[in-house]
Order: sequence, then C-alpha cells, then structure tokens
Amino acid sequence: MARILEAVCMVFDMVSREAIEAIKQLLRQSQRSGRLAKDRAWRRKRRSELRPLLSGGRLTQSRDGQPLAGLREVLRNPGGPSDSSRIIGRVRSSPAKIKKWCEQLLDSTADPGERLAITQDGRSIPHLGRNAFSVLLHLKEPDRFGFLNEPVETALRDLGEWPRFPRGSGPGDKYLQVNAILNELAERVGLNRFKNEKLAILDQLLWYFQDTEQRITAVKRKGRLPPGDPDKDAELAAIEGGKRELGPHLKTERSSKLVAGLKSRRGQEYPNLECEICGFSFLLAYGETGQGFIEAHHQELLSKRGRRRSTKGDFDFVCSNCHRMLHRMDPREMNKVRLREIVADNRLEARTANDRWWRQPARPHR
Repeated sequence: MARILEAVCMVFDMVSREAIEAIKQLLRQSQRSGRLAKDRAWRRKRRSELRPLLSGGRLTQSRDGQPLAGLREVLRNPGGPSDSSRIIGRVRSSPAKIKKWCEQLLDSTADPGERLAITQDGRSIPHLGRNAFSVLLHLKEPDRFGFLNEPVETALRDLGEWPRFPRGSGPGDKYLQVNAILNELAERVGLNRFKNEKLAILDQLLWYFQDTEQRITAVKRKGRLPPGDPDKDAELAAIEGGKRELGPHLKTERSSKLVAGLKSRRGQEYPNLECEICGFSFLLAYGETGQGFIEAHHQELLSKRGRRRSTKGDFDFVCSNCHRMLHRMDPREMNKVRLREIVADNRLEARTANDRWWRQPARPHR
C-alpha cells in the first residue's frame, strides 16, 4: 500500500491544463443551460434519502422478501449516473460477511488504505466492485471520495488523465490513485466552492463529457478527430446484416472495410489494443508480431438483426478467446459486461484455489 500512496502523491499537480479547460468549458455551458442546477437538486435529494441507510445493519437488511434491500436501494441511481443494483442478485456471500465489508469500508476514522484493503484479492466480495464501493464511500464522505465507474473512466481516458497503475495494483489501490486525480481536477476547476458537492458535480461534468458535441470541443486539442466525431463516424459505417445471393445460397452481408477502419481507429485511441473483457494485449504478449491485432465482435448477431447500418457502437473489441466465449454464451446473455463478470469471478476463484494448493504440505512422488 505504501507504493500506491507514493504513486498517488506523484499524481498531484499532474493534471493537464487542457483537461482543466475542457472541464471548465463544460461547467460554464451546463450552468448557462440550467442543466447542472437541475441535476444538482436531484442528487442532493437522493443523497439525503440514502444517508440514513449507511450502516452495516441497514445495508444488509432484508425487506419484503428481498435480501440486501438496503444495499440494493443505495446502489440504485445513487445520486449519480451509476446503477449497480443489478449486481446484487449475483452476490453470493453471506449477509454477515457483507455487513463486515460495509462497516470496514464506511469507517471514516480509519486510513483510506486500511478501509479499501477489503476490496483486494480474497477479501473482496465478487460483484461488489468499484461501482459499488465508490458509491458507498462518496455517500459517506462526499467531499473526499468520488465515483469511479465506466463513464468516469472513459472521460478520463479521453482527456488523457487516466493513470498508469503500478504492477500488482488491486481495485482499492487503483481507486485511490484515480480519486487523487478527481480531487485535483475538482480543485483546479474551482469546484471547492460547492460544499459537499464538488466531486458529485465533477462526476456529472464527466458524464456530460460523453456527449458527442462536448467530446469534439474538448478533445480536438489532441490533433486528431476524437472518437465521438460524427463526421468521421459517418465514414466508418456500412450496411451489414442483410442477405445477398451467392449462387444458389444466401450469404450474410459483412463489411471487412468497416471492421478494418474501426480497428485502425481503436489502435490510435489505445495503442496496446487491450481486450475490453479480460485486458489481454497481443502487442504486450507477442511483441511486434501481435502489434495492431484485435478482433471486432458484433454485439448483435448479424443473422438475427436484419439489414441496417453498422457503426462503431455496434462492436466490442476483444481477444480471440473472449470472442469465442461470447459466441458460446446464451444469445440472451451474450454481452461483454456479463462475460467480464464471469472472467473476474473465475480469476478470483483460481487465485484462491492456487493459494490453498501452495499451503498444502508437499507430497512425495511415487
């Protein structure tokens, strides 16, 4: 943990001026339109409703036959754009263990590293990941801890502020490092004047940053069209999914040119081309041989959806293994979010099983 705290200290004063100006511009625009005031009012109301639930007993209580009703309520639109309540149905740990997990996480008298130690390795509870624990931390101490979810990660990556984590970092370690960036961004943008709301407002601004128009304005500084640019996206689109005659047979229409263009764009955004599900990179594993290699997976089966225009949003970029596993799944569950959860669960189980194996006494060979 000392290594992580050292890395967090290095983050301070490293947020770029361009990122600060982009967020300031979003702040001015949202204030002029009245959009931010409306969202702030909704967040304040929601936080006041949820704060009475912030205790281990209340969060793990059952109500109307629904287990973990308090935790489910807190994670349902928790005064922000995250919605992690759907994960509660997959949590298999006992209420007593989850209660202890919540109590340690919400102990504001303890050091942040000690509190977040429960999110690391075997002490963590599957499915109660960063979306869940960052929400609880924010609601408990809104001026100290921010949200960490997919929209926040995407916005920070687009702004060039997503950090590089030391090797071996766990979820809690990574959260502390990102949280330091969020706090510095909020301070440098001038959000400290919003008492108990600065990180909630920053989260909302990062959510606005997902809008195509805002991303174009904020990211053009990079010298290339940003991922959300409509003109460039119009070029990277093609009609797929229909049927055309090939001799006596019908063949599903696919556009190899579209896929090649999207892979090239992906490579510009993420040079290592990590799999969106398991994080595997062909470049890092195979060196020059794997450079530029990734597979594009249609989120919806072409044979089922009919003929229509395909664009970047219709694809996931995954490694070969995850691509095959997606197609082995039930079509009703075939999506990267579900497979990512399966991979995370099995990694944890494999690590725990491996630890048990190493602790066993050596057996002589026969």
